[in-house]
Amino acid sequence: MLFKILLLLLGVGFLSWLIGQHYSYGGIGAIGAAFVLIAGGAVVLTGLEMRMGSVSTNSFTTVNNSTVVNATQTQPTYATQSVGEIFGIGIFGSLGIGGLLMLLGATMLAQTLTE
Repeated sequence: MLFKILLLLLGVGFLSWLIGQHYSYGGIGAIGAAFVLIAGGAVVLTGLEMRMGSVSTNSFTTVNNSTVVNATQTQPTYATQSVGEIFGIGIFGSLGIGGLLMLLGATMLAQTLTE
């Protein structure tokens, strides 16, 4: 899962949960807590990655003995790196971050449902 998408899901989840808690709307709070729980599960399953740049692959065509770039055949490829590799903690980084988010989401959901 990409880092910006994770931040967006967490932001929507926390905002929904806070609105549900403030106005005593249990359903809205439960939806927000579920967003946080789902985001944590996605991090555990797919890992957490950040985009580190992009590489464009071009197709070339020869016209009148000169090589030109075929603009319709350009394929961008995004280079990503795991957050665990960035911080030097390996694969356990995604498991730890995702696990903590899942625990936080479950706690938020339990808080909402017990009111």
